Amino acid sequence: MLNFGSYKIARFLPNRVITTKGKSKERVLYLTFDDGPNPDFTLKIADLLQRYSAQGSFFCIGRNIAKHPQIAQSLVEKGHLIANHSNTHSAFVKQSLASQLNEANACQREIENIDPDNIKAFRAPQGLLSFPLLTKLLADKWRLVHWSYDSKDYQHKPFEEQKKIFDTRPVSNGEILLFHDDNQLAVDLLEYLLPQWQQQGYVFHTVAGLIGGKSE
Repeated sequence: MLNFGSYKIARFLPNRVITTKGKSKERVLYLTFDDGPNPDFTLKIADLLQRYSAQGSFFCIGRNIAKHPQIAQSLVEKGHLIANHSNTHSAFVKQSLASQLNEANACQREIENIDPDNIKAFRAPQGLLSFPLLTKLLADKWRLVHWSYDSKDYQHKPFEEQKKIFDTRPVSNGEILLFHDDNQLAVDLLEYLLPQWQQQGYVFHTVAGLIGGKSE
């Protein structure tokens, strides 16, 4: 499998192929969250975003939507985007193209049960996207979304150590930031970062406006 989804490759592809960053002239950040909905953390993050008038993009796992549809519904009602992160988050490198497409389509059905007018936005598990899958999804009018800044919250390091990533490399205009709404570290990082970013003049939109939908 060619890892077209990895940041090192994706950042060299135009946004019409894989969206990795917004316009650099705009003081906007795009907060994205993978692997939910999670009953312990997703709404906690949504409440925190609301405190700073922020909208986020939640790349959901289909089976998690099926388990927690009320959480997904709440995200939509709060103005967030729910998007596709496959149905089971199984490693795509071990699957056939047909199986990968089944994963994406099954998740999209769960999403459209909640949000019938949802824009078809996809982020592959671990960001790994083969060339055959890439071309098929584009042919079927999917929007592919990656990221430009990885919070690495999945490493579950102590907060003081993890926040150094942001202290040493400040965000820039148009960043698409990767978080996960399944851990307390993401909550702690956002509580630390959101007031700073707001003070710096950033606003927080969903990625919908970058991929042909309506961004709040």
